Amino acid sequence: MQYITDSAALAGFCDRLREHSSVALDTEFTTRSSYFPRLRLTQLAAGEAAAVVDCYQVKSLGPLLEILYDPGIEKVVHAGRQDLAIFARITGKVPQPVFDTMLAAALVGYGPQVSYQALVERITGKHLSKTESTSDWERPVLTRAQLRYALEDVLWLPTVAEHLKERLASLGRAAWSEEEQRRLVESPALFPAEPEQQYLRIKDRKSLTPRAMGVLREMAAWRERVAQREDRPRGWIIKDEVLVTLARRAAGQGEVPAELLSGEEARYLPGLREAAKRGLAHPEAAHAAAPPGEDNGLVELTTAFVRSRCLERNVAPTIVATRDDLEVLCRALGNGGHAPDLPLLEGWRRELVGEDLLALLSGRLSLWVSRPSGRIRVASRRVTEPEADQ
Repeated sequence: MQYITDSAALAGFCDRLREHSSVALDTEFTTRSSYFPRLRLTQLAAGEAAAVVDCYQVKSLGPLLEILYDPGIEKVVHAGRQDLAIFARITGKVPQPVFDTMLAAALVGYGPQVSYQALVERITGKHLSKTESTSDWERPVLTRAQLRYALEDVLWLPTVAEHLKERLASLGRAAWSEEEQRRLVESPALFPAEPEQQYLRIKDRKSLTPRAMGVLREMAAWRERVAQREDRPRGWIIKDEVLVTLARRAAGQGEVPAELLSGEEARYLPGLREAAKRGLAHPEAAHAAAPPGEDNGLVELTTAFVRSRCLERNVAPTIVATRDDLEVLCRALGNGGHAPDLPLLEGWRRELVGEDLLALLSGRLSLWVSRPSGRIRVASRRVTEPEADQ
């Protein structure tokens, strides 16, 4: 194991990586006491070259960044959204091309969001230790066990990636994976969301009135800017549940009540009150949750159909469509509107199930259960008697 703590060693190691067309990548970071992730380690492997780079000690990451942004070198990651986001913040752009093994695994039957350890064990039979999975990566001196654990996160990635690529090719789904990898590197989620959108992360917001939602929107945006400026976790500024209570009270009373804030939170009272005023002054900016509408079972019907189709094709249903996707689709088409802009209705997803969902919700398709298989089948028009299972 090569443990790199200086710029000269990093430059020499990166020279070795340039001999390869693909490099396995992982990171260890912490956000325990900061808003922005603090990168501690970067792990890399290609061929016989493997190393852990201590980003606290290396003065310049220039050679590493050259590798990550070389368009001729594929970066292999597992569940790499956060890893990519860290480097996107450093440079303002996303490393690419990328092959994410978790995304690929979901397309060939390994299930949604399968862990790296589980995937390695299923493909190679190798059992990886999890003893350092909750390790403290901010320690000034890391233990050998920590370094070995970190390195294992990339040692098996090339083997896993090669296996998945073979599976994708054999199933005729290589193009599906390419679409997903492009969608990953183009995702807005790799960059911080606009502060005005942060209220959407707050789970209890749906209990608020539109007026209170407008207040919450402005207060959450204010909190996000403070957290960024002070580089502290947003929950250390004001907790979500407190924001919801403040928004509800401000919407009813016209002002944020001081007595609801603790001693540490009280210093933010002026900023909270200004944010609440903005929310109350511009109710049209409030995000009113979409009305639930009539519970006609369409979401449950489409969910069952998507699940059946995906299980039949050995694809993880959650990578095809979320329940939120189906709610948006059913609400739009159930009211006679136009098809919404959803990944479900693009590319391989549309081919797999999206086109049939559009036909189903427009009345051009009917579903029935075949016997004895119990699978959900489709017919091109309404039928009174199930056709024979083809």
